[in-house]
Amino acid sequence: MGKVFRDGDAFVRFERRSDGDVVAWQAACNTSGASVIVLETRLEVGADVSSSVVGCAPDALAADDALTSFMETDPQWSLSARRLTLRSGKQVRSFDEA
Repeated sequence: MGKVFRDGDAFVRFERRSDGDVVAWQAACNTSGASVIVLETRLEVGADVSSSVVGCAPDALAADDALTSFMETDPQWSLSARRLTLRSGKQVRSFDEA
């Protein structure tokens, strides 16, 4: 299943697959994912982002869209103990290993 990191209902999940590594994420409703290359300090998220399409409340959809936009910026990452921190510009998102 890979490594899962959570922040409340939101999550980021990393998986190693024979055809390439994958990252998936969800803020509130829909799950999105893409290929990923984990570099020393940055995630290189592929342009092949796909998402589930579930009828979500407007605020949940906005949260999902915001996290997808954030992940598409190829954020910097750091891991301290069991806490994953992602940074892009002034935006910071933190998740604890599940």
